[in-house]
Amino acid sequence: MLTPITTTRFSRCGELSFDFFTAALSVSDIIADIAVAVEFYQAERFTLFYLSLAIFCLAQCCYSFLFAATYGGHLSNTRKCCTFLVALPFAQLVPLFTLIESFHLPSISAMLRSVKLEPTSSEKPASDTDGLWQFLQRKYHAHAGFLVEALVEAIPQCALQIAAVVLARESSALNLFSILLSLAVIGSKGWLAAYSLHRPTFVFNSLCIAADVAGCFATSAWMAVWLLDGATIGNTANATLV
Repeated sequence: MLTPITTTRFSRCGELSFDFFTAALSVSDIIADIAVAVEFYQAERFTLFYLSLAIFCLAQCCYSFLFAATYGGHLSNTRKCCTFLVALPFAQLVPLFTLIESFHLPSISAMLRSVKLEPTSSEKPASDTDGLWQFLQRKYHAHAGFLVEALVEAIPQCALQIAAVVLARESSALNLFSILLSLAVIGSKGWLAAYSLHRPTFVFNSLCIAADVAGCFATSAWMAVWLLDGATIGNTANATLV
C-alpha cells in the first residue's frame, strides 16, 4: 500500500517529468525552426526565410515583454522599458528561465532581487482546492514562456512551413520533422483549456484539442493544394482555348 509520502514522491516525479518533456519539446522545436530557416536561405527561398526571421523577431519581443511583465510589474514604466531592452538579446531563454524560477530556488530569487526585480509568489493555494486545478495553476505560471512560444512561434512557423511545402509540392525530411514538432508543441498545450473535475473527461478534452489542432492544419493544407490545383487547371484550360 502506498503511503502519503510515497504518493507525494510519485506525484513530484511525474510533475518534473512533465516539465522536462515540455521544455525538451519546445527547445527542439525552436532548433528545428532555425534549421528550416537556414534551409530556406540555402535554397534561395528568401521570402520564406525573411518571413521566418520576422516570426523569430516577434517571438523575441514577446518573450522579453513576458519577462518584464512577470518580474518587473512593480517598476515604473521607464524601468519596465529598460528591463524589456536588457532582456531582449537573451529572450529566447525566457521560457526556460520562467520554468526554473517556478521552483523558487533561493539563488534565483536572490539574483532577481539584486537587480530590483521580484520573483513570482510561492504561496500555496487553499487545501480544499481540487488537486488537478492546483496543478494546472502551477503549470500555467511555470510554463508561461512555453505557452507564448506555442502561440507566437510554433503556430506561425508551422503555418509558414506547411505553405512552403504546398507551394513547392515537395518536402525535405527536416521540414516535415519541424512541422510535426510544431504540431506536437501546439497540441500538447491542450491541457490549458481541458480542465474538468472528471479526470477521464479532462484527458478526453486534451486529446480532442490536440486532434482539432492537427485537423485544422491538415484541412488548411488540403484546401491550399485544392485551390492551387484548380488555378493550374483553369490556366491550362484558358491557354488551350487561346
